[in-house]
Amino acid sequence: MIGDSAKAERFISATRKAIAQNVLTRLRSFKGDWYLNTQAGVDWLQLLGNLGTERRIIRAVESTVLQTEGVISIQRLGIIKRNSSRGVTIELQYTDVFTQQDLQTLELTA
Repeated sequence: MIGDSAKAERFISATRKAIAQNVLTRLRSFKGDWYLNTQAGVDWLQLLGNLGTERRIIRAVESTVLQTEGVISIQRLGIIKRNSSRGVTIELQYTDVFTQQDLQTLELTA
């Protein structure tokens, strides 16, 4: 039925947007911010406050994204660390459970 197809497309679109929002929310979360789970989040203060942490940042981002419900794999991950401002720009492309690729860019400052 035509109506069922349109409903399915809207559901998939909404779910894909929810996955993308969840990825960004999890990456923006600082470790210790959530009182119910103080281990949740990325330790951005430690990672962005020290020199030579690029590999640890990449591992933290990979781990966080791949543990996000609905994400299957990462196709591309680029990180530019700005030591002068304790910031980072993350460019990320991943595949979700609907086999669609999504490109996200995120800027963080600790």
